[in-house]
Amino acid sequence: MIAVKIHEYLPKVETIAMYASIKNIRGKSDEELRRLRSLGINELNIGVESGLDEALSRMNKGYTAEEALTELARLNAAGMDYGANIIFGCAGEGHSRENAEATARLLNETKPYLIFTGTIHADPGCPLYDDMQSGTFRESTFGEYLEEEERFLSLIWCRCMDT
Repeated sequence: MIAVKIHEYLPKVETIAMYASIKNIRGKSDEELRRLRSLGINELNIGVESGLDEALSRMNKGYTAEEALTELARLNAAGMDYGANIIFGCAGEGHSRENAEATARLLNETKPYLIFTGTIHADPGCPLYDDMQSGTFRESTFGEYLEEEERFLSLIWCRCMDT
């Protein structure tokens, strides 16, 4: 395992950060997660993206918000910190408020140590771009992006507020 080799060559390393997905977590037992944490694996960067099932489905994430909640709770139980990546606008035009509220609910319940935000973007050749061109997905307006972020920020409860 790479974590063992890292500690062999760099014994002072305390934390090994990496990217992970909800599907990666789902594929590990609770014991495997605890073992990874004991080897210094921590501060995972996870593409949660949204707490809204419709948006997760459109992005082909392969899990529901409830499944994300379950897997992130398992990381918490294993003592692993993680940052959550979320995407404003991923629910499309007219769904900004709904996406902000669902995503804030999910993150308030799971309490990541860090939240990364971005906005939806599609390049030619990807399915979302094709959906935008055909009109089956309508991108949020600039104002909706701002409203979504503002709503999300008004609802999010930071870890520092728990102390």
